[in-house]
Amino acid sequence: MCDLIFCGVFERHPRLTLAIVEFELAWAPNVLSSMDYTYRERHGEAIYRFKGCPREGGDGMLPSDFFRRNVVLSFQEDAIGIRLRDVIAPTT
Repeated sequence: MCDLIFCGVFERHPRLTLAIVEFELAWAPNVLSSMDYTYRERHGEAIYRFKGCPREGGDGMLPSDFFRRNVVLSFQEDAIGIRLRDVIAPTT
């Protein structure tokens, strides 16, 4: 999932959806935070820059934005993940 986001697959194919099933939810907030931090602060690790990158005059898309737009999660039992749902996919 991270590789798909960081190499720009979802930027090039905005209607593509990745479903991660039966893997619970509680892991997602940490991964989203780590991806955004890596993209903003570790340019040597996140070499690909999204066209919407603020430094290039874009709209500021971050890896977590692509996650929220292109990834869906499924779970069976995850009480902590349910409590974190607003962090995983905030409502607008």
